[in-house]
Formats: sequence, structure tokens, C-alpha cells
Amino acid sequence: RAQLAIVRMQQAVNTTGNTIAYGTTTNAKALESFINTWSLAAEEIMNGVFVFSAQTYGELVRQLVGAGISGPLSGVFTTGDQPMILGRPYVIVPNELLPALNTANTLSFTVEGSAVTINQAVFYVDPSTFVGRTSGGLQYDLSTEAAYEDGESVKSAFQRNELVLRGSMFRNGAIKDTDKVVGLGAPGIS
Repeated sequence: RAQLAIVRMQQAVNTTGNTIAYGTTTNAKALESFINTWSLAAEEIMNGVFVFSAQTYGELVRQLVGAGISGPLSGVFTTGDQPMILGRPYVIVPNELLPALNTANTLSFTVEGSAVTINQAVFYVDPSTFVGRTSGGLQYDLSTEAAYEDGESVKSAFQRNELVLRGSMFRNGAIKDTDKVVGLGAPGIS
């Protein structure tokens, strides 16, 4: 599901051109370009979420330390029930799903027979704009109570003292409003 959502976010950025190049000449410029990603989207995306990899999280922390984290930047990251950056929630995905910030690396995923190159390291998106349907075999659940079909009859795992394994996969996802996605790419990538 995460891979499909990232592909759709990249396609949205490709369509709209809503992207900022990550500036790395100084720590302050690097942080400014990150903040510009959020600023670019602020009017369109009221309930946005940052999506980036664990490597990007490390890069942002390095830039914060280099810029002087003890000053006004000390509250950029907060912890608690919902992690926040710049007052907005963020989601860290595995490094295999997004390129790292401050690199020119890209990733490529094939969805519905088409290759999509992921060149944005950070996305700021309204998650409600992503839609999809579940079908297939990626997410698995075990149940001792689930009903299942066996030919023409419906049986109950509870009644038969069985354990049922069911799987599902997110497919055919889409971004309903492409203006509600903004990307942050490496210098020279847009």
C-alpha cells in the first residue's frame, strides 16, 4: 500500500510540477528549502502529512544540529502520540520506498505495467486525497472466528475450530486532487 501511495504521489507531482529543490549550500538553506515545501502547500493542504524515509529523517536532524538546534529550531521535531515536524504530522517509511534527501538517487517501481521513477525524497500530502480498493494478497489476518466460503457453502472457523488466514492488498489507488501533493527533491531534480 505504501509503495502504491508513493507512486501516486510522485505521479501527482509530475503532473502539477509542485516540487521544491532541496538547497544544501548551508544548513540554514537546507532547512529553508524543507520549510518552503510546506509553505508552497499551506494554502491548498490544510491537513497535510510529511512522508519521508528514515535516511531523510537523519539528514534533517543533521541539518538541524548544524544550524544550531539549541535556538528557535529546538522545537522543530516533537514527540508524543503523534510525531510532528513544523507542527505537522510525519510518517517515516522504509528506505527502500523513497530516495534519501540530499542525494540525486532515484527509485523505480512498476505499477499497472508502467515504470514510475521516484525522484522526490519528501512528500507533503493531504492523506484523504488518496483512494484505493483492497483485493489480493499482501496484508494477512489470522482469525479463529472468521467465516469463509468452501465451494457453495459458507463455513465458520469458530464452529469448526479452525484458524483462517485471509489476505488483502491495496490496488488501483489514485490521488483525487493532485494539487494536494508537494514534493521535495534533490538539487537539480524537479
